[in-house]
Amino acid sequence: ALLPTLPAAVLVLIAWAALTGGLHLDGWMDTADGVLSHRSRERMLEIMRDSRVGAMGVIAGTLLLMFKLSLLASLLALRPMSEALMWLAIIPLWSRWWMSVAVIGWPRARADGG
Repeated sequence: ALLPTLPAAVLVLIAWAALTGGLHLDGWMDTADGVLSHRSRERMLEIMRDSRVGAMGVIAGTLLLMFKLSLLASLLALRPMSEALMWLAIIPLWSRWWMSVAVIGWPRARADGG
């Protein structure tokens, strides 16, 4: 409420990334590097395990952050502000819940449990 919409959205995005340690963004970029490499399954998993980020990961990470920023700016423009604050609380909770469902429901990528 103290800042214009776009700077406030940037601060929320920074806070979300800080709270998760960037874990979700790192996983997104690793996945993009592997899947968009168009290699064999084994090579994709190798690429995803590598700690370095490739071009596809950087592109995917940048586009994801731009998308989140635009959504947050739209959300923070809502009036009354209480509705925006409600969504700012629900969105992270929903994403963690969905991640738990995915971990339980989807098969593992590697036989060793990774």
